[in-house]
Amino acid sequence: MLIGEFIQKHQTTKDTVRFYVQEGLLTPVRRGRNY
Repeated sequence: MLIGEFIQKHQTTKDTVRFYVQEGLLTPVRRGRNY
C-alpha cells in the first residue's frame, strides 16, 4: 500500500504518518529505496 492510499483509507495526513514512522509506531516494509 502506498502512503497516499494509506492516508485516504485512514483519513490522516502525510505528516502524521511520517511522524508515526519516525517515532517507531509504524514500521513500513521497505522495497529498495521506497517504503
